Amino acid sequence: MKCPVCVEKNLKSSVYVGMSTSTLLYCTPYYDEDGKYHSHDSNTLTTSYSCSNGHSWAESSHGTCPSCDFGKDSHRITIYNSEEPQQEESEEDIASIFGGEPTSVEGTNDYTTGTINYTDGTSEQNLTTE
Repeated sequence: MKCPVCVEKNLKSSVYVGMSTSTLLYCTPYYDEDGKYHSHDSNTLTTSYSCSNGHSWAESSHGTCPSCDFGKDSHRITIYNSEEPQQEESEEDIASIFGGEPTSVEGTNDYTTGTINYTDGTSEQNLTTE
């Protein structure tokens, strides 16, 4: 098993299996006029996956019939996240946006507002990086 996004982008990753769900309907098997057994199981099995590069997707399919083409094209892949996660900005990264070397940065956890104190004793308050 390989991440479909990583394969497309020529990346390597580890794949982690998530939750699986299934519908539970009874589908009556039958024998056709030639005596061939048909099992048209339309229950859908869906399994979610994620990879070490932050991509997430789900694969779903239903049963295939041993005697005909039922279910042969039922495999589906739904990609939920194909972008690599963005790295969080450090205090130094935030300070470099405004110039200078910081001695401390105080503010919100997402570093969008707050105060930067510089080594020369000056500071800037209520900064917004967005």
